[in-house]
Amino acid sequence: MEVAPEFGCTLCLDLLYDPVMTPCNHCFCRSCISIVRTSGKSSCPLCREELTEFDPLAAPSSADLAAQIAAVVPQSVLDKRSSQAPHLLELVVSNLYEGTPELEPEHNSMKWTIWVTLSGMANEHTAKIVDKVVYKLPSTFEQRSVTAYPPFFSLCRLGAVDFTVRCQVQWNPLLSMRPTEVSHPVVFGKDPCVTKHRIYVDTVMFDILELARAPNSAVPLQRRRPRPFPIIADPTAFAALGLDAPQQEAWENPRTQLPLCVVPQNPLPPKDRYLLEVVVGNRNKMSSRTHDGHSCHEWTTYVIIPEFQASTSKMIEHVVYTLPADFIPNTFKRCVPNLEVTCVGWESFEITCSIHWNPVLGLQLTTLVHQLIDDELGGQTSVTVGVSSRRLHFCA
Repeated sequence: MEVAPEFGCTLCLDLLYDPVMTPCNHCFCRSCISIVRTSGKSSCPLCREELTEFDPLAAPSSADLAAQIAAVVPQSVLDKRSSQAPHLLELVVSNLYEGTPELEPEHNSMKWTIWVTLSGMANEHTAKIVDKVVYKLPSTFEQRSVTAYPPFFSLCRLGAVDFTVRCQVQWNPLLSMRPTEVSHPVVFGKDPCVTKHRIYVDTVMFDILELARAPNSAVPLQRRRPRPFPIIADPTAFAALGLDAPQQEAWENPRTQLPLCVVPQNPLPPKDRYLLEVVVGNRNKMSSRTHDGHSCHEWTTYVIIPEFQASTSKMIEHVVYTLPADFIPNTFKRCVPNLEVTCVGWESFEITCSIHWNPVLGLQLTTLVHQLIDDELGGQTSVTVGVSSRRLHFCA
């Protein structure tokens, strides 16, 4: 079914599901904007207005818009959209305590245990989703940072004074999620506390993890909806789950001979996959200054998308350039519309360029290493990135 523009989400390019309105009056699926926020982005994907104080999970639903959608979209389509929505997980941090009569009253006479679970999920299933939990304890504890591993993610200590522990939940690398931090109070003499935190998980990656723990599932992997952007992850993480690691495609720059693009084994369907060329280059001009008889060069490094130069400011969020360590400073962040950095030196050197994309494109970080070329024309290093044509339509 064709989605009317006013009923579509610009992040998932699908029918709005549980729509919420941002302070800048842009509407997204609650799960989509939540995933953007938990990935570390603090601005609106469309207008770049800061959303630091906006909590997608606590925001009220856009009831009027949801009613308009329900009035024109068949119930069968709504039900199908509901089944495809990202999984909402509830992270639960709990603790219990008990007296220890074998110790003197004036000593730490309470034994407490803290643990992390996913609501409604068995321990062995939680262990497929959570990689580890790092507990940060107050300075009164000799060991202030303790890491707990699956399947129980628990920590047991002695104490008698109320305190707060920070729990950093690190997810399975396949989920491509930033660590989640939850603060939990441990209070003695009262009922044990329970701290809950909700988070959305990408449906496709969640399904892959389900298949990893149930290889005889009736729904084979190739029938699952393919992930619409490249996956960058440690191959050992795939091997541990019995999956094949992503393969490098054979696009290479003749000057650097570096692999230029990492894509999943099941790439985007040809009809939806667009190969986007990104170029990092440099201009060069001689300076009148010399050093030990060598001419000084003024280098200007830039990023362009040749086919979409007029839309570069919509497609790229910012670029980080990293120069050799002998430059002070050696890291420069450039935001649109000016993505250039200029430096001076006597020799050619390598610059690492990290491109951060507009979240609407659904692309992960792209990193290139460019060798500065000191002739009059300068030089270029290119990379080809697979992007969804439907997503590209909203930026190009």
